[in-house]
Amino acid sequence: MIWNFGSMRQKFNISLALTIALSSWAFGAVPLQAQSISGAFGNNKRDAAAPVRIEANMLEVLQRKKQAIFTGNVIATRGTVRLRSSRLVVHYIERRAGTSKSKTEITRLDATGNVVVTNGNKRATGQWAKLFMRTGKVTMGDQVVLTENKNIIRGSKLELDLKTGKSRMLGSNRSRVLGIFVPEPVR
Repeated sequence: MIWNFGSMRQKFNISLALTIALSSWAFGAVPLQAQSISGAFGNNKRDAAAPVRIEANMLEVLQRKKQAIFTGNVIATRGTVRLRSSRLVVHYIERRAGTSKSKTEITRLDATGNVVVTNGNKRATGQWAKLFMRTGKVTMGDQVVLTENKNIIRGSKLELDLKTGKSRMLGSNRSRVLGIFVPEPVR
């Protein structure tokens, strides 16, 4: 099944399953334990109750592969958190719930192409990001930059554990992790 909206920016609401998936990723439905890199994007109870809205130039659903693929200037928002990318792939499985009903469970989200996540004055950028729903682990890669006010952290790969609040920025053979921390003026 393919819905193609061409170059027109169509706005549409998505199913409850996609809402649950996106709420768990970068939108804070998974509890965060610490105000760290992982806590910067969505420890807001008000946002956790807000609806998720996704805009894209095209949505393609591959039912046999269990994937929903949003492409073309993808913008996903929930409350104050906003995710932008060229492509967002939602991987899901169908589970039996009771005698005749089935339940959709999101297993993984993959965002690729100039990924930008913002929440107020906090911003994370990279070329790709992956979220594994069952483990609550997020990986963001290729030229990752985190900013908050004037503070900056740069690296090649960011690993987050949303369940424990642990975060790790990794360097590469060509570049090391860089942190610039600007103290706030004393008043």
